[in-house]
Amino acid sequence: ESGSVEQDSNVVALLYVPDEQTPDIKCLAIKKNRDGELGDIYMGFDGSKMLFQPVTYQSSGQHA
Repeated sequence: ESGSVEQDSNVVALLYVPDEQTPDIKCLAIKKNRDGELGDIYMGFDGSKMLFQPVTYQSSGQHA
């Protein structure tokens, strides 16, 4: 049952692609954090190197 997993966990994070136009950008959404803040962390992903890098992401789909 997923309900007990969520209740017992200290942190729940979801990794997804926020915009189909920029598939190289991934978002790690912190949805539950008993000891800290909630929020979204945007990262660039280089699949050939299996490397995540920090990026500045804007909701319009543009990134720097």
